[in-house]
Amino acid sequence: MDIPVLGHLIKAFGGIPIGDDLGGMKAFDRYVISLLKSNKSVLIFPEAALWPYYRKIRPFNKGAFNFSIKAQKPILPIIITFRTRKNGKQKMIVNILPAIYPKNKSIKDFQEETETLYKNFVEDFYSKYR
Repeated sequence: MDIPVLGHLIKAFGGIPIGDDLGGMKAFDRYVISLLKSNKSVLIFPEAALWPYYRKIRPFNKGAFNFSIKAQKPILPIIITFRTRKNGKQKMIVNILPAIYPKNKSIKDFQEETETLYKNFVEDFYSKYR
């Protein structure tokens, strides 16, 4: 939420700050699960942050997968990639992949399956567009 300009946009579009203590974290968890169970969308960066122009996938945290399993709602993988234009400027591409369902999966297996999907997609993308 502290990112210049983007932080204000995140707040304007319903961004939810994560609590600073255990009580705040529990309230955050309950709120996110209630949103998902109410068929609301929740955007979570499983890498915990967005690094503009970074061309690899960093290790995922388990939070998004925990929410998905608890609410029994799918994850819609959205992968942000970048291409360098002829003028040297970066073009951001938002790639939306098919939903992944948590049915009968542990958090660890669900996280690993999704992380592998992301890594394979990114490696394939950048092997074509350097």
